[in-house]
Formats: sequence, C-alpha cells, structure tokens
Amino acid sequence: LAWCTLRLATDVFDIMKPPKPPPPGLELVFEGPWPHEFFKPAGLACRSFTGNVALLVAEKYAVHELRPEQAALRSAEVDCLAQSPRFQARGIQGITVECTNDEAQCTTLLMGATGTTALRCANGTRPAQEVRLFGGPWRTGAASSDSKSLWALAMRGPTLLEPNLHAGTGSNFSQDMVPSMELEVVDAEPAIAFDRLEGGGLLGLSADGEMRSWLPSRGGTWRPAGWSNHLPKSLGLRWSGFCMAGRAAYLVGMPAGKAAAGTNPQIWKWELPATEQD
Repeated sequence: LAWCTLRLATDVFDIMKPPKPPPPGLELVFEGPWPHEFFKPAGLACRSFTGNVALLVAEKYAVHELRPEQAALRSAEVDCLAQSPRFQARGIQGITVECTNDEAQCTTLLMGATGTTALRCANGTRPAQEVRLFGGPWRTGAASSDSKSLWALAMRGPTLLEPNLHAGTGSNFSQDMVPSMELEVVDAEPAIAFDRLEGGGLLGLSADGEMRSWLPSRGGTWRPAGWSNHLPKSLGLRWSGFCMAGRAAYLVGMPAGKAAAGTNPQIWKWELPATEQD
C-alpha cells in the first residue's frame, strides 16, 4: 500500500512538472508529403552548395532529395542504384556525402543493409563503385574530413575505416576499407548516426535524441568532448538519422509512443551554438 501511494504521488508530481522548453533554434522543416504512405527513413545526408543545402533522405530501396526552401522531394541517385541492382535489392541502411574542398566534387556513399558493403555514387561523372567494408557488420557511416575515409559504427564506439592500401594481388584496394581506429564510447544510449562538425570533431545522435561529441587532440588522438544535449521528448519522435550543414543539424525521425502526432516522418533543423562545436 505504501509503495502504491508513493508511486501515485510520483506520477502526480510528474504531471504537474512543467515540460522542459525546447532548445533555441529548433524548427520543423518538412513533414510531407512523402513518396508513399509506408515511407520509413533510413538515413539523412547534407550537401551544401553556393550557400544552400540539399538533404538526401534514404529509405530501404531508394534515395530522395529535399530542398528545404522548396518543401518537395524528388528522386535521387537513380542511375547509380540502377547500375548496382544486387546492392539495391539488399537494401540501404544509411547515407553520407563525401566532398573535397570543391563543393561541386561531392559523392554519395550508401551504406548497405548487410553492413559489409557500401555504394559510392559520383553524380554521373564515374560509374557506381561498390566498396567492401571489413571488420563489421557496420550500422551507419559518416565521411571523414579527408573525404577518403569513413566513420562507421558496429557494436562499440565510432570506428574509422580507411582504404586498404596493402591489398594483395588480384584485389582492387580502392574498393576495400579496413578499421584503423576506434573512439571511446560515451553514450549510455547507443548512437544511430554520426556526422562531422564544421570545426573538426564528430557528433553522434541516439535514437531517443541524445547528442554527444568527440574532438581530436593535438597528439592525433580523439576524446569525448564532454558536451551533450537532448532533443525534447515532447516531439514524440524516434530519430533515425541526422547530418550537419555548417552549424545547423538536420534531423529525421518517426513518430513513436503516445506523444506522437500523426504517422509521417519529420525533418527538423537545429542551429547549434558555437560552444557546442568547439
């Protein structure tokens, strides 16, 4: 009886407690219409060009592009996937964009559902290239700052995959990537997506909305930055991907739980303060 009374009192206090205000700079960008009623996002990537941003939204068998100012989706990477029907048939579980210093020189990297391969799409300038990822299976990916390596996640922390420059005879080393470094895990809730920070570093997002960062040190090692923040639970979303464009984080999630309003995926934009990226 005492336990039941305490539990009831706790629930009453939780109801009376005012909700935590949302972080400043958080705004809804897009909630449809989506290509079909069963659309479930598998990942999100940002591509910046001439001051604008294009968002690439992956689902299991296709990729779509969203220009936030136009609020409409169009098909993307169609030719690339058509060149690799076996990869497409196995499905997509993540997406990232690799760019050089020239914004026009960007390629899209699709993470395969098996976690052992990725597909590199070079915007029609080169044929689609399937990449083998050793050491997995890997669950998600983010391009590194040199545009040649890949941050990926398995059962532990973020791991850097680099091209295998010592492949044996008969192996195309440009299509093989192997682990070279693993970062310390700082999340109680496993991260489901990563992306680079503008000033260097790595930002991770968990499915329940917790964001944490890692920063490189002068000695070449990486350390947890000590900063974390949590997206409001009042949004009622289960997050499935995010990407960075300058100081803005774009995040995609599915409504979940009693707090959910509707059933369509939503994309949000969050302007991160400078202190959270430094």
